[in-house]
Amino acid sequence: MNKSGHERYFFAIFCSSLLATILAAVPAFGGIEVRYLYDLSNFNGMIPYSWAKIAVDEERNETYVLYQDTVSVFNEAGMEVYSFRDVDTNLGLLLDLAVLPDGDILTLAANLTDPKKAGYHVTLRNYRGDAVSEVVLKGLPPKFSRFSPRRMVYREGLLYFADPEGLQIVVTDLDGRCRRGYDVRPLLDLKPKDQDRGSVTFSGFTVDRRGNMVFTIDVLFHAYALAPDGTTLKEFGQAGSLPGRFNIAGGIAMDNKGDYIVSDLLKGAVQVFDKNYNFVTIFGDWDGRAGSLRLPNDVAVNKNDLVYVSQGAGRGVSVYRIAYN
Repeated sequence: MNKSGHERYFFAIFCSSLLATILAAVPAFGGIEVRYLYDLSNFNGMIPYSWAKIAVDEERNETYVLYQDTVSVFNEAGMEVYSFRDVDTNLGLLLDLAVLPDGDILTLAANLTDPKKAGYHVTLRNYRGDAVSEVVLKGLPPKFSRFSPRRMVYREGLLYFADPEGLQIVVTDLDGRCRRGYDVRPLLDLKPKDQDRGSVTFSGFTVDRRGNMVFTIDVLFHAYALAPDGTTLKEFGQAGSLPGRFNIAGGIAMDNKGDYIVSDLLKGAVQVFDKNYNFVTIFGDWDGRAGSLRLPNDVAVNKNDLVYVSQGAGRGVSVYRIAYN
């Protein structure tokens, strides 16, 4: 973590407790009830992950957690049922994963420290985690010559790769052939004051069920939805500590109704926006009880509207259920 990252980390810890009193007074809106269920665990108890990466297997209703060089699989009761490690250090650090409908797994790795080993690797693995083949991205347009993905999402037979620092997105088939690419930076219409806030990069990234590429940019205090045609960019949220606004926007996901689920590290909470980008409710704010969140980041939602929230400070992954009245 760089200096800026450390500053955000400790500032978030300090301020989240101050915000809890305000957030605890906010009722649920829009007929939504969010209930804490449990933390992902093994036979030794809750697993103390810090900012793990989450992916859901909608076909088998399982959850995959990537932490350092290990991928763990959990059933819907939140118990670990299998895990495997990637010991090939030549591939670099595992950054993301996606689960295919047939049960195969894709992992994305990159070397972030040694410039001599720059690049990225996409590996197809069987359900046990054994490497089967490498997926090579090909046919990228010239302006994507420096494309360096750090996030990967599978959706409806396509793979979506995001380069957070380059603010670019590439869509391929399962063999790595480029279907289309998006350069997001020109669409953001950045002002000088935006550049002065710090590095403008994707924080969270996913693809919703309408094919929109959805991401957050923490220094701009917004979440965004980029339409598949690449010409329409919707933004929602704004800076502020009140519900419906962002301090440090993190992970983003979509539930089965079409609502957006967005974590906020500084608030220590998760906010819900409807499909028209209107604020609906907030949950998980810190009050010391079970289900309170510390530095929430990555989020994922399965087909039964179980919401998985990854936290910092060794707080692991908490699971909630969203119910609509």
